[in-house]
Amino acid sequence: IIQANLKEVGINAEIETVEWGTYLQMTAQGDFDVFIGGWVAGTSDSDIVLFPLLHSSYKGGAGNRANFENSEYDRLVELGRKSTESSERIEAYSKAQEILAEENPLVPLYYKNENMGLNKRIKNFIPVANTIHNYAAIEIQ
Repeated sequence: IIQANLKEVGINAEIETVEWGTYLQMTAQGDFDVFIGGWVAGTSDSDIVLFPLLHSSYKGGAGNRANFENSEYDRLVELGRKSTESSERIEAYSKAQEILAEENPLVPLYYKNENMGLNKRIKNFIPVANTIHNYAAIEIQ
């Protein structure tokens, strides 16, 4: 589908399928024009995505396979990582995301939807975005 979409705008893309170890080596070394990857944020904290995927100290195999480098972005995610004040963290990560929106080092293809159904007898279930739900407070009536 992506190949067909690119062709519609005049880009002839050749798909190269490689073994996982080769893929990791190639993307770590920047040996690609475009690649497809994935990331699952295991926590609800911005740091789990913004630091390892795009901080310049993580370029290459450490995680920043886009080889993105922006000193202001780095400063903001470092501030967000160190701060214990939630308002300061929100502001730092928001500004960092504005830089990403402007520079587009990565292009998300989709965001996974988490569908869930609950019996109406289940009470006190509060879904969270990272899907690591706390089931301790659940009651069945």
